[in-house]
Amino acid sequence: MPEFKTPPEPIRVPAHNTGVPAVAVVAPTGPGTEGTISGTIVEVEREHICLDIDGDPAKIYASELMLDIGEQPADRYVLGQTFSALVFQMAPHPDSGAAQYSIRRTADYLEGLATLKEGSVVIGTVVQTYNVGVEIDVNGVRGNCVGFEVGLTADQSPHDHFNTGDQLTALVLSVDHDARYLGLSVRRAALGYDEVLATFNVGDIATGSVTFVDSGGLELDVGVVVGGAVASELPLSGGEVPADRYSIGDQIKAFVWFINHDARYLGLSVRRAAPGYDETLAAFKVGDIVTGSVTYVGSGSLHLDVGGVAGGAVASELPLAEGEVPADRYFVGDQIKAFVWFINHDDRDLYLSVRRAAPGYDETLATFNIGDIVTGSVASVDSDGLKLDVSGVVGVAMASELPL
Repeated sequence: MPEFKTPPEPIRVPAHNTGVPAVAVVAPTGPGTEGTISGTIVEVEREHICLDIDGDPAKIYASELMLDIGEQPADRYVLGQTFSALVFQMAPHPDSGAAQYSIRRTADYLEGLATLKEGSVVIGTVVQTYNVGVEIDVNGVRGNCVGFEVGLTADQSPHDHFNTGDQLTALVLSVDHDARYLGLSVRRAALGYDEVLATFNVGDIATGSVTFVDSGGLELDVGVVVGGAVASELPLSGGEVPADRYSIGDQIKAFVWFINHDARYLGLSVRRAAPGYDETLAAFKVGDIVTGSVTYVGSGSLHLDVGGVAGGAVASELPLAEGEVPADRYFVGDQIKAFVWFINHDDRDLYLSVRRAAPGYDETLATFNIGDIVTGSVASVDSDGLKLDVSGVVGVAMASELPL
């Protein structure tokens, strides 16, 4: 029976890297819970107002106020004004720790947000410009287009290139219904972008210019197409982070290991483009027991460095207890033994199983015979079928073998 050949989930550099605060809902009585705050305005700036609420600061950014297009906070709010509004609480600011609030993202806002889908191209109106991007109104829903996604070079400012009221075409990168957030890209909606993206294939070696670096990886401009290499796909030494080795403007060769046509994005790997990588990969065989160092831990998989070769183990191939996720048991830097169950030469990747490398696994497997009726616990489900845990042994039921 053919095995699943699903690679470890691709983990991408966030599409909306921004100086504008993230907006994860953390309301006291549950996500999205609305309430009322009252406070006195103690600060009115170009991009926010600040309230004093019983001695506690609350910063409300312009994008979270009910301002008309072209309005700034100073057009409606003045120092000393008492302010009362329907709000939902947002995550504390990552730098100051101050609580944040929004009066824009109330219940009615969700209806407009629900009409927008990732991968769709929309037309919006510029509400305001930031140092790092622009805020766009899409039929009443506000979205941010930030950083490299604005379509400007590093030395250009959104203030100089966009005006309030401008009509922009943008690609919807992300729709976060919990945070009531819309991430947009003007660059990826540009005329001809899709045609350039279509010239790339998995397996290509591409050269890109670094446009963004953070602890999670790099974003690159690859002939106007947006690409990214996560930290686990960079040849970093123990303890290194991407910023220790890479800077904005660096020219880097990378291997194209997946293409996301919905997000119009290249998934890149600097590690897999290294000289001699193919030769090292060719030394591995299905059935080998190998040792790898964990380079990334996600909710559904691990990424490992196996002697310089990229490998991955999805959650169903890990010996996790019910309810556990990989992060409950594994950490970056852990040394793990794993069984090679598939080698994908197209994406230069080892598919690994920690479960199948466990002591006594072969002996348990030998107790089963063709024709046995067994009971298994579902470990994962996708469009191809099911993976099951059958007394510790990995089992597969393809979709064609299910009574669908």
